[in-house]
Amino acid sequence: MFVWLGDNLLALEKDGVAFNYIADGNKNITQLIDMSSGSIANRYDYSPFGQLIADVETVENPFKFSSEYAEKETGLVYYNYRYYNPVNGKWLKRDPIQEAGGFNIYGFTYGNPISYIDNLGLIINFGATIQGIANGIMKEIYSDSEKEAIEKQGKSANKKSKKEDIEYCGAVCKTCLDGKIKFFTTMGKGSLYKCEPANFPCPGKSETVAYWHTHGNDDPDSDIKKQNPFYIKPQKGEPVPKYDKFSDGDKDFSKKQKVPFYLFTPQDNIKKYDPSTDAVTEHGKISYKNKENKK
Repeated sequence: MFVWLGDNLLALEKDGVAFNYIADGNKNITQLIDMSSGSIANRYDYSPFGQLIADVETVENPFKFSSEYAEKETGLVYYNYRYYNPVNGKWLKRDPIQEAGGFNIYGFTYGNPISYIDNLGLIINFGATIQGIANGIMKEIYSDSEKEAIEKQGKSANKKSKKEDIEYCGAVCKTCLDGKIKFFTTMGKGSLYKCEPANFPCPGKSETVAYWHTHGNDDPDSDIKKQNPFYIKPQKGEPVPKYDKFSDGDKDFSKKQKVPFYLFTPQDNIKKYDPSTDAVTEHGKISYKNKENKK
């Protein structure tokens, strides 16, 4: 049995004997103390990025580096949202919050694990508590509703999508933070005509409540379209492709996943497809902070 106080690991009870966890300033477990005798039962030393370089272990203990769970078979450390490899100092998967957690989406604590802590596998903790992050940095990541999360994502994703004429996509995720329901989004980059939201799933134990995607821009003469060998420019009098509508493939994907699908159109409209009713509804318009952002 493990005893926690918030996110701090305090003690382990095994076979009627209590062991006290000792951690350094970065939450790395360095010792387990046998409370019945006061002797050191386990001792750990780590490289800066968390690889065990020396250990003495008389009591089985899965919590070591960063006080996070380490798999015995692989040595990987689980940080709630993704796995970390202490051998090479990198995450195994892309950061689910993308560049919001730093430009290197596989990098660990900006390459400085001595000074910084990453509590969840999302963004580093600059010495604040989890509650402090939630009220500060995390405020920009988490939203109080699905609608708010979608609108927040649209501001950044659709601007990039239209500028590059590339589809972006991702998932809308629901999680619990400090006892409160919160929503956030994942994001990935596709191509001119395609982006697979399932490739950018909700991490860890968070729940997928919807998916979203963009359609680039509707300029038939954009550079990216001209560079694509499969693009056929509409001739004079021919209808321009409808970039503001869900394709049959979009709807089939939504039905298969059994969750709604959002579309950010080149006109900055937000549309929602509900697979349960097979209906498309207008879900508002992207509101930029200033008009210059729309250019």
